[in-house]
Amino acid sequence: MQELDRFDGAVIVTTNLFENYDPALLRRIQRHIKFRNPDASMRRELFALHLPNPDRVQADYAVLSELSKGLSGGDILNICVNAIHAGSTDANPDRWMVTQVMLEREIAKAKKAKAEHSGEKGKSRRRIGFR
Repeated sequence: MQELDRFDGAVIVTTNLFENYDPALLRRIQRHIKFRNPDASMRRELFALHLPNPDRVQADYAVLSELSKGLSGGDILNICVNAIHAGSTDANPDRWMVTQVMLEREIAKAKKAKAEHSGEKGKSRRRIGFR
Protein backbone atom coordinates (compact mmCIF):
# COMPACT_ATOMS: atom_id res chain seq x y z
CA MET A 1 0.00 0.00 0.00
CA GLN A 2 2.93 2.31 0.64
CA GLU A 3 4.04 1.74 -2.95
CA LEU A 4 0.64 2.89 -4.14
CA ASP A 5 0.97 6.06 -2.06
CA ARG A 6 4.35 6.86 -3.65
CA PHE A 7 3.58 5.74 -7.20
CA ASP A 8 3.40 8.62 -9.67
CA GLY A 9 1.19 7.20 -12.39
CA ALA A 10 -1.98 5.29 -13.05
CA VAL A 11 -2.78 1.88 -11.62
CA ILE A 12 -5.78 -0.06 -12.87
CA VAL A 13 -7.15 -2.71 -10.52
CA THR A 14 -9.91 -5.08 -11.62
CA THR A 15 -11.81 -7.63 -9.58
CA ASN A 16 -15.02 -9.61 -9.40
CA LEU A 17 -14.61 -9.71 -5.61
CA PHE A 18 -14.68 -6.04 -4.66
CA GLU A 19 -16.20 -6.76 -1.24
CA ASN A 20 -13.13 -8.81 -0.26
CA TYR A 21 -10.70 -5.89 -0.46
CA ASP A 22 -9.37 -4.21 2.63
CA PRO A 23 -10.79 -0.70 3.30
CA ALA A 24 -7.25 0.73 3.58
CA LEU A 25 -6.54 -0.39 0.02
CA LEU A 26 -9.85 0.95 -1.25
CA ARG A 27 -9.12 4.40 0.23
CA ARG A 28 -6.02 4.60 -1.98
CA ILE A 29 -8.00 4.03 -5.17
CA GLN A 30 -9.34 7.35 -6.43
CA ARG A 31 -11.97 6.11 -8.90
CA HIS A 32 -14.22 3.08 -8.75
CA ILE A 33 -16.11 2.01 -11.85
CA LYS A 34 -18.61 -0.78 -11.42
CA PHE A 35 -19.45 -2.91 -14.42
CA ARG A 36 -22.69 -4.79 -14.01
CA ASN A 37 -23.08 -8.40 -15.03
CA PRO A 38 -24.67 -8.81 -18.45
CA ASP A 39 -28.45 -8.98 -18.69
CA ALA A 40 -30.30 -11.86 -20.43
CA SER A 41 -29.98 -10.31 -23.88
CA MET A 42 -26.27 -9.66 -23.43
CA ARG A 43 -25.68 -13.19 -22.12
CA ARG A 44 -27.44 -14.64 -25.18
CA GLU A 45 -25.21 -12.51 -27.44
CA LEU A 46 -22.10 -13.58 -25.54
CA PHE A 47 -22.92 -17.25 -26.08
CA ALA A 48 -23.42 -16.59 -29.79
CA LEU A 49 -20.14 -14.64 -29.93
CA HIS A 50 -18.07 -17.25 -28.10
CA LEU A 51 -19.61 -20.20 -29.97
CA PRO A 52 -18.97 -18.85 -33.47
CA ASN A 53 -19.59 -22.04 -35.47
CA PRO A 54 -23.38 -22.59 -35.28
CA ASP A 55 -23.10 -25.80 -37.34
CA ARG A 56 -21.17 -27.32 -34.42
CA VAL A 57 -23.48 -26.13 -31.62
CA GLN A 58 -26.69 -27.85 -30.53
CA ALA A 59 -27.96 -25.51 -27.84
CA ASP A 60 -30.74 -23.10 -27.01
CA TYR A 61 -29.11 -19.74 -26.29
CA ALA A 62 -32.25 -18.38 -24.64
CA VAL A 63 -32.18 -21.24 -22.10
CA LEU A 64 -28.43 -20.81 -21.56
CA SER A 65 -29.00 -17.10 -21.03
CA GLU A 66 -31.48 -17.78 -18.23
CA LEU A 67 -29.34 -20.49 -16.63
CA SER A 68 -26.30 -18.21 -16.61
CA LYS A 69 -27.99 -15.36 -14.74
CA GLY A 70 -25.53 -13.78 -12.30
CA LEU A 71 -22.45 -14.78 -14.27
CA SER A 72 -20.02 -12.32 -15.82
CA GLY A 73 -18.93 -12.06 -19.43
CA GLY A 74 -15.63 -13.70 -18.46
CA ASP A 75 -17.51 -16.57 -16.84
CA ILE A 76 -19.47 -17.09 -20.07
CA LEU A 77 -16.27 -17.06 -22.13
CA ASN A 78 -14.78 -19.74 -19.86
CA ILE A 79 -17.98 -21.80 -20.07
CA CYS A 80 -17.82 -21.71 -23.87
CA VAL A 81 -14.10 -22.50 -24.06
CA ASN A 82 -14.51 -25.46 -21.68
CA ALA A 83 -17.53 -26.78 -23.59
CA ILE A 84 -15.69 -26.42 -26.91
CA HIS A 85 -12.79 -28.36 -25.43
CA ALA A 86 -15.14 -31.09 -24.17
CA GLY A 87 -16.84 -31.27 -27.54
CA SER A 88 -13.63 -31.61 -29.54
CA THR A 89 -12.02 -34.68 -27.99
CA ASP A 90 -13.15 -37.19 -30.62
CA ALA A 91 -10.35 -38.36 -32.92
CA ASN A 92 -12.57 -37.50 -35.89
CA PRO A 93 -12.99 -33.70 -36.18
CA ASP A 94 -16.21 -34.25 -38.15
CA ARG A 95 -17.79 -35.37 -34.87
CA TRP A 96 -16.78 -32.32 -32.86
CA MET A 97 -19.91 -30.79 -31.35
CA VAL A 98 -20.88 -28.54 -28.44
CA THR A 99 -24.18 -29.57 -26.86
CA GLN A 100 -26.68 -28.07 -24.46
CA VAL A 101 -25.68 -30.66 -21.86
CA MET A 102 -22.01 -29.66 -22.06
CA LEU A 103 -22.83 -25.98 -21.73
CA GLU A 104 -25.26 -26.55 -18.85
CA ARG A 105 -22.62 -28.63 -17.05
CA GLU A 106 -20.09 -25.79 -17.42
CA ILE A 107 -22.64 -23.22 -16.21
CA ALA A 108 -23.28 -25.38 -13.12
CA LYS A 109 -19.52 -25.60 -12.45
CA ALA A 110 -19.11 -21.83 -12.77
CA LYS A 111 -22.03 -21.15 -10.43
CA LYS A 112 -20.74 -23.67 -7.90
CA ALA A 113 -17.26 -22.13 -7.94
CA LYS A 114 -18.72 -18.64 -7.53
CA ALA A 115 -20.90 -19.78 -4.63
CA GLU A 116 -17.99 -21.49 -2.87
CA HIS A 117 -15.69 -18.53 -3.37
CA SER A 118 -18.22 -15.96 -2.17
CA GLY A 119 -18.84 -17.81 1.08
CA GLU A 120 -22.26 -19.26 0.28
CA LYS A 121 -23.22 -22.79 1.38
CA GLY A 122 -22.03 -22.22 4.92
CA LYS A 123 -18.41 -21.43 4.10
CA SER A 124 -16.76 -18.43 5.68
CA ARG A 125 -15.97 -15.48 3.44
CA ARG A 126 -12.30 -15.06 2.64
CA ARG A 127 -10.97 -11.68 3.73
CA ILE A 128 -7.95 -9.89 2.36
CA GLY A 129 -5.95 -7.68 4.69
CA PHE A 130 -5.61 -7.31 8.44
CA ARG A 131 -8.23 -6.45 11.01
